[in-house]
Amino acid sequence: KQLAAISQVGQRVAAVLELNELFAYVVQLIRETFGYDHVGLFTVDADTAAVVFQASTDPFIQEQGLNISQHEGIVAWVAEAGEAVLANDVSEEPRYCWADILPETKAELAVPLRIEERIVGVLDVQSNEPGAFGREDLFVLQTLADQVAIAVEDARLYAASQDEAWSSTALLQVSQAVSRLDSLDEILETTARLTPVLVGVDRCSLLLWEEATQEFVPAK
Repeated sequence: KQLAAISQVGQRVAAVLELNELFAYVVQLIRETFGYDHVGLFTVDADTAAVVFQASTDPFIQEQGLNISQHEGIVAWVAEAGEAVLANDVSEEPRYCWADILPETKAELAVPLRIEERIVGVLDVQSNEPGAFGREDLFVLQTLADQVAIAVEDARLYAASQDEAWSSTALLQVSQAVSRLDSLDEILETTARLTPVLVGVDRCSLLLWEEATQEFVPAK
C-alpha cells in the first residue's frame, strides 16, 4: 500500500511544472496521503547554500514564512550534511530548535532532496506524538524525496527554458522595432523604454561617446 501510494504521489507531483504550485501541492498531497501532522518543504540556494522556506501545510506558516538559521535546527543540519534525521523525541535531540509556531511538535523526520551529489532541498515532517516515526516512515520519506527532487529540478529547467524563450522573443521584437526607426532620438527612446521591461530594473540611461571632448555624454 505504501509503495502504491508513493507511486501515485510521484506521478501526480511530476505533472506539475510551475514551481510555487509544485511546492504547495507536494506538502498538501503528502499530508493527505500519509497523515502527518505537519509537512514542510525547503530548498537550498545553489549560490549561497541558504535554506529557503517554500511551503507548509500550516496556513499561518504558509502565509508568514519561516526563517531558517544556517547551522541551526534539524532542517539546516540535513541541508548541510545531506543525511536524514529521525528524532522521535525532540526534547532529547540537540539539533532540534523549538519553535513557538509549532509548539505541539514531539517528533520530527527530515530528509534531503538530492540530485546526484547536489542537495537541492529538504522535506520535513512533524508529529504531535512522541515515537511517531519508524523505519517505514523513513523509507517513505526518502523515496518521496527522490521523486520530489526530480520534480523540482524538472520544474526549474522548464522555468529556465521558458525565460530563455521569452527573452529571445523579446530581443527579437526589440531588434525589429529599432530597425524600423529612422532617427537616432527614436532609437534611443525605444531602447531606454524597453530595456527596463526586459531586464527588470527601474531605470535605464544611454550615454553616447563624444569624439571631440573624448567623453561619454548622457543622451537619453
